[in-house]
Amino acid sequence: MNLSALQFNDEYIVETVRGILDETGMSPEFLDLEITESIAMNNATSASEKFKKMDDLVVSMSIDDFSTGYSSLAYLKNFKVQRIKIDKLLIDDIGTDMGAESIARAITTMSHSFGMDVTAEGVTNKKTNGFFTKVKM
Repeated sequence: MNLSALQFNDEYIVETVRGILDETGMSPEFLDLEITESIAMNNATSASEKFKKMDDLVVSMSIDDFSTGYSSLAYLKNFKVQRIKIDKLLIDDIGTDMGAESIARAITTMSHSFGMDVTAEGVTNKKTNGFFTKVKM
């Protein structure tokens, strides 16, 4: 489920999610909340605290549009997120731009080393599919 900046920045977002889980009876491990890279980096300290609290609830967090913003890769070690979603704009250049391939490979390797899953948005052709088969998404 995508969260807007307004929703994620709400100081009661963790309590709201907990209440919804309690009210619906949904198992938290089936909920994946997704925010964009720019939302996470807008206030990285606050985001890190919220990621930890969501992890304590057993709710998964994903960072969407990764590679499009101004993130510091050092923050990833502190973010309790389960998935990185590489933005389609980077994926579209795989097969024609060695730089895009190097960045995608580095993001994938780094994410896996932190125990995170990786999703490549927009894998629509044989070149990108073959690339990600090789780097073991």
